[in-house]
Amino acid sequence: MPRLFAALDPPGPARKAVNTLRTDDLDGARRTPPEQYHLTLRFFGDVGEEHATAVEDALAGVDAEAPALRSTGLIALPSRRRPRVLAVTFARTEALKTLHEQVEAAARALGFEAETRRFRPHLTFARLNEADPQAVVRFLRTQPVPDVSFTASAFHLYESELRPDGARHQRRAAFALEGR
Repeated sequence: MPRLFAALDPPGPARKAVNTLRTDDLDGARRTPPEQYHLTLRFFGDVGEEHATAVEDALAGVDAEAPALRSTGLIALPSRRRPRVLAVTFARTEALKTLHEQVEAAARALGFEAETRRFRPHLTFARLNEADPQAVVRFLRTQPVPDVSFTASAFHLYESELRPDGARHQRRAAFALEGR
């Protein structure tokens, strides 16, 4: 049963910039491989193959502008008190919000529950296991924010396979975005 999500992919230079962040001194940090970096637009979860095809077809109908993305900071998710993930955040531009809303509308039209969490555009670069929250706060305060900016000319539907060494993402489909 495919585990699906829709995401934007950063280009090579953006991946390199994010990969310069150093987590060596942060106990419990496990780096995300740069080839797995992405900015999630919508997580669909485990769906049957027939429903996966319907998701793909619905996303093909998204008609949105290619969003320009710009990094704005570093964050721990779900919170600094309970850090499980380290991520680079991105500005919520109108084009990015519109793309997210259209992907969400496509999901809702297929019967998926509405996403209840606020859309926080981010790119995960490390996962944390039992990290000291104060050490994470120090990390966030002392690391320079990588200068990442790019225009996403497409978004993708991915299948995610959970493995003991971390999730592996396989691109299932690509959807072009308009350069307006």
